[in-house]
Amino acid sequence: QDLYLLSFVLRVLWIEVKHMEINTHYLKTLLSAALNEDCPKGDITSNYFLKDGVQVQAEIKAKESGVFYGKALIPTMFSLFDDATETQCHVNDGDSLEEGQKVCTIKGTIKTILLAERVLLNFLQRLSGISTITSQFVKALDNPAIKILDTRDRKSTRLNSSHQIIS
Repeated sequence: QDLYLLSFVLRVLWIEVKHMEINTHYLKTLLSAALNEDCPKGDITSNYFLKDGVQVQAEIKAKESGVFYGKALIPTMFSLFDDATETQCHVNDGDSLEEGQKVCTIKGTIKTILLAERVLLNFLQRLSGISTITSQFVKALDNPAIKILDTRDRKSTRLNSSHQIIS
């Protein structure tokens, strides 16, 4: 039931049309809930084996070619932990990606990065997957007069995909 609620909240976030500001309060609420569901007691392994304060640099790279979506998630995710973690996005929503292409660079503590990475990657993969499939449909149709719409029956399902389809 919690996963359904998270999914619904995520869908509501992407109702806004492209280039409109995303409400970071709701985004933070969604990400906090996802983190709490994924690791309610923190990352137990990291807490046991890793020292506090160890600074590292990490990169998120595209696992395969596609269309990226989720730029707003990256800095928002790390802002939940501290203001010291730095993120630099190298792509924008709607950009085409090649396999292995650098999406972003993150500088911060190893514990923070490891705690956030699984949830962040899950969101980025899901949202970019929707954008990629939509892009493939648009290219296959090759007709600007035809509009691709999200017409799923369940309102909560429809809301999630709307923003990625617009990108």
